[in-house]
Amino acid sequence: MYDYAMEHAQKVSLFGCSRGAYFQLLAFADAGIDCAWLLSPVTDMERIIHNLMDYCHISEEEFRERVLVENDMEPLYFPYYEYVRKNPVTKWKHQTYILRGENDTLCEYAYVKSFADRFGCEMTVQKNGGGGTGFIRKKNWTFSVTGCGKDCNSDMWAGCLRAFRQAVSEQSVP
Repeated sequence: MYDYAMEHAQKVSLFGCSRGAYFQLLAFADAGIDCAWLLSPVTDMERIIHNLMDYCHISEEEFRERVLVENDMEPLYFPYYEYVRKNPVTKWKHQTYILRGENDTLCEYAYVKSFADRFGCEMTVQKNGGGGTGFIRKKNWTFSVTGCGKDCNSDMWAGCLRAFRQAVSEQSVP
């Protein structure tokens, strides 16, 4: 998709949400991205996995031995954990706007704030907002994005999300 966008547009922006944002942060660190919008991003996947390990009451050694740990939240897979440990987000040079719900429980505030501070991102915290795409549907919610030239509201975010989902659904998966 990135290559297609680069061929057909003068500027390419990025929209990432939750865990997908983590992989975009890795994949597009050196790409020619004009601007990025991240919705409830996971900025430290290793922290998420450690939280799940604590929830499952397992040590790293036990995790390594078991390889796959089933639980009522999300399975833990040790090779994935190894990948995450070897691939932290260490650089991000793009103008970035982060929108995070005050009540987002997936990636703690301190970790997202640390990322925003380290890489010079503008972060907006939606009061009473949750995580993921659910809270963007609330009416009467607006925030200003510096350099955007206009206010971006929940209808704009919902439109971006619909367009993103449509583009993904039209892609053929090998």
